[in-house]
This record gives sequence, C-alpha cells and structure tokens, in this order.
Amino acid sequence: MVVGEMTEHTEVAVIGAGPGGYVAAIRAGQLGKMVTLIEKDPNGLGGLCLHHGCIPSKALIHTANVFWDCTHSKDQGINVSLVTLDMEKTQEFKRNVVEKLTNGIKTLLGKVGVDVVYGNARFVSSNELHIVQEHDTMGLTADKIIIASGCKENALPTLPFDGKNVLTSTDLLQLETIPSSLAIAGSGYIAMEMAHTFQKFGSKVTLIHRSPTILSNMDPKIGELMQRQLENFGVTFWKNTEILSGEKNAKGIDLHLQTKEGVKETVSFEKVLVVVGRSPFTQNLGLENTHVKVDEKGFIFINERCYTTDPQILAIGDVTNGPMLAHRAMYMGKVAAEVCAGLPSAFDAQVCPGVIYSDPEIAWVGVQENDALKSGRAVITGTFPFSASGRSLGANRPVGFVKVIADPLSHLIMGATLVGAHASDMIVEIGLAIEMGARLEDVAGTIHPHPTYSEAILEACENALGKCVHLPLKKK
Repeated sequence: MVVGEMTEHTEVAVIGAGPGGYVAAIRAGQLGKMVTLIEKDPNGLGGLCLHHGCIPSKALIHTANVFWDCTHSKDQGINVSLVTLDMEKTQEFKRNVVEKLTNGIKTLLGKVGVDVVYGNARFVSSNELHIVQEHDTMGLTADKIIIASGCKENALPTLPFDGKNVLTSTDLLQLETIPSSLAIAGSGYIAMEMAHTFQKFGSKVTLIHRSPTILSNMDPKIGELMQRQLENFGVTFWKNTEILSGEKNAKGIDLHLQTKEGVKETVSFEKVLVVVGRSPFTQNLGLENTHVKVDEKGFIFINERCYTTDPQILAIGDVTNGPMLAHRAMYMGKVAAEVCAGLPSAFDAQVCPGVIYSDPEIAWVGVQENDALKSGRAVITGTFPFSASGRSLGANRPVGFVKVIADPLSHLIMGATLVGAHASDMIVEIGLAIEMGARLEDVAGTIHPHPTYSEAILEACENALGKCVHLPLKKK
C-alpha cells in the first residue's frame, strides 16, 4: 500500500455514509466540528437504506399495493378493464425518489462544511486511517473516529449469490422484469415484504424456511395471521425445509429441497431471493490495529455514549449489537456527534419501534406479552380488532388488531403490537407514551379523532381497563 505524500487531519472522521453515518456527520458539522465523511461507494451517499433497502423497497411496495388495488376493487364498485405494470417505469419512479433524497443529503452535508471522501477506510492506528481510492491511498488522522460501516447480507452456504438466479434483496429491487416464479429463502421481515410485493406484481411466490412458522420471534398470532394473508394472496409455503443445493437450468434454477422428515424434492423457479439475516460489516476495517473489541459475531462493544473500548473511536448503527434499523442508527448518529463535540449526550431511548411493511403492516415497540410471561413478569393486555373499526371497514382494510401491554398495578404502558393498515405511522404514539411514563388512563383519556385508525389504540387501552364500549366487556 502506497500512501500519498500528505496525511490530512480532521476533528471527526466518519466511516460509512448510511443513515447513521451521514446523520452523525451533519450533526457534528452543525456543532462546528471539522468533519470528513468516508464512503466506499462513489454512488452510495445515504447507504444501503437509501439505495438498496428502506427507501427503494417502500417505493416498490407502494406501487405493488396500488397495482393490486386497481385489480381487486370490484366490491367497492371500481371496475378496471385493462391494468398493466410497466416495471421499467416503476424502476424509474423508484430511482427518482432515491435521487431526490440523495441530492438532499449532499446539500445538507455541503451546508455544514462536511468533506466527503470516497474510498475504503482501514485503521492503521486508533487515530489514523488509510483510505484506498481508485488511483491513490489517502492518509487521514482524526481526533475522533465514528464507525458507521453498516452490515452485509448473509448467504446460504448451499446456495451462493450469483446476481442472476440467486439474488440478494439488493438484486431483487433492481429487476426490470417480474419473474414468473420466485422462491424466497427466509421467514423474517424482508421475506414478508418481498413476498407480498412480488406476489402482487404477478410472480408465483414460494416461501421456503427451516422453522415451523414464519416470524417465529414474534407473537404466534401474528405469524398465523400473516400466513393466512399470504396464502390468500396466493403465496405457497415450504416449512421445516432446507435448501440442499441449486442447479441452473435453461429457464432459471432447480432447488433441491429436504423437509425435516427427510423427504427430498426438486422444484424449479425463475429466481431465488435469499434473505437469511445480516452481519455487521466490521471485517477488513483494521480493528486489530486499535483497541476496539468485538463479540463472536463481529458486533462492536459500545457504552451508552457510543464509545467503543478504544477512547478515540465510537461506533453506531448496525455494527453494534441491537436492532438493525435505520432509525436506531440515526438516533445513535446524533448521540455520537454530540459526544464528539463535548456535549453530555447518551443513548437513553427506552424503546425502539420496529415495522414490517407487509399487508397488513406489523409494528411493535417495548415489552411484548410473550417475552414478559416467559420472564415471569405480570402484565395486563387490551386488544381491539380493526374489524370493529369504522375507518378500517370504510377503507376496506379490516384485517389486524391493536394489543397494548401494561403493568397490572401502576397501569404504566410497557409495549404494544399493531397489525393493520398504517401501523407504521401509529406505533409512535405508544413509543411516546412509554418514553413519557404514560398510563392506560392517559391514552384512554385523550380524545382521538373519529373515524381514524388511531382510535383502535384508545379502544385497546380502554379494553385493558375493562371499559371499552365498542367490545363486550372483559371478564374479570
């Protein structure tokens, strides 16, 4: 490795320009720090979330929902004779969304004087980086360095990615034509979102998973409901099944499958999406040249101020142990930037909401009933089905429910699960309630507009208190 003649210096260096990294850079710049933001992909400002994950997937999900509604609204008096999907135009729409947001980030970084450098960063010591660029290697020293390098998609040992037949979620989101058949290996949130999206686009989708149920880490009722919904849309399931290998054919790929009972079968698909989790991107960063410690999975140990075990290095987002969520990374990015500026900031959020953009949406926050019961913690719950909501029925979105979890003595709200339309937008009410120490009575005593989806949260709280008027009273 040949380093250029000059080694530059900055006050704060940020490795990775994803949701955590660019937010950290902007916030540090707002606080008057000299900041250098390092991104390995010349076209990757905004990171995986903006270019290959959160944003493009939601653009396609929205399009799939519109397309489906156009062809499935006869009961509402809407008859459409000719509906076609132009996937090239859909991809153009998606790219325009990504481009607008990318340009917005560029503008914000420029306004606070952040220097953006493209290349692969590697530690040579706790305060020095070598950044390998196309024609040179740049040396950079910094008072503080924030690691925000994100994560990478896991592959199946028996079915390596090839970008043509065996796809990552990134590959899938870039398809210009809809595959006639799509196998999805996995049963987590990305699998749910893509199963709904491509089944609605017209693919024949099959979910293949080793576990006996989908969404196995959640309330069993959610997995059961979601499987019924997917089956109603036409999705096929292969549960308790492993993919032994794959073999290309003239039209796609043959998957050699084996069930838990030992039954073997070969099934052909045009494309296969593999979504079996993600791993932190901490290899090849040169962490061995620092005092940063990682766990057996590669996650970096940090404290509440986002400091690693090296006093000059901080870490945020998916490289740290916790939910791999963009909004968590953004929160941490602000904390890390303020810590670098000498402010008494810390990651003190009590809860972090999660969302699956399936149909219906699933959102959760805080303590979940099953986890509480397993730990021996007493809770009370209140539920309200969207099938009893005037707004949900009027919008032809009757599937789902709200469940709130609270302490049985104090009535402090501890958590909630929402399954239904707009769950992603409503879950924040429960998050705010938990952060503010609100009780069931506080939410139940707050007037919610009628008719709205959010009324279901009020009704669920009243149900927990035994005074819901739109459901039969709970037996004591």
